[in-house]
Amino acid sequence: RAYVLRMAHNSSMDALNKSQGNPDHSVPEFVEPENDLDRRVDAKRASALLGEIPTEQREAVLLRVFLGLSYREIAAVTAVPLFTVASRFRLAIQRLRRLMGEPS
Repeated sequence: RAYVLRMAHNSSMDALNKSQGNPDHSVPEFVEPENDLDRRVDAKRASALLGEIPTEQREAVLLRVFLGLSYREIAAVTAVPLFTVASRFRLAIQRLRRLMGEPS
C-alpha cells in the first residue's frame, strides 16, 4: 500500500508539474501556466489543496486522477468497499472545489 501511495504521489507531482488539467475527470481544472515559474506555483497550490483534505479522500483522488485507476481497482488496492471509494472521491472533489472558491 505504501508503495502504491508513493507512486501516486510521484505521478501526481509529475502531472501537476506538467500542469495540463484533464477534462475527462470531474476535478478542478488548472489554468495552463505560461512559464516554468507559473507551473511551480500551480503545482505548489495544488499540492497544498490536496494536503487540506482528509488522507482517505486524498488517496482516492491521487489513485483515480493521477494513476487512472478505476473505483474497483482502488477498492482492491486499499481494501475498502467500492461505494466507500466512490464516496470518498466525490467528497474530495467537492471539498477541493470549495477550497478553490468554486461552487460544488
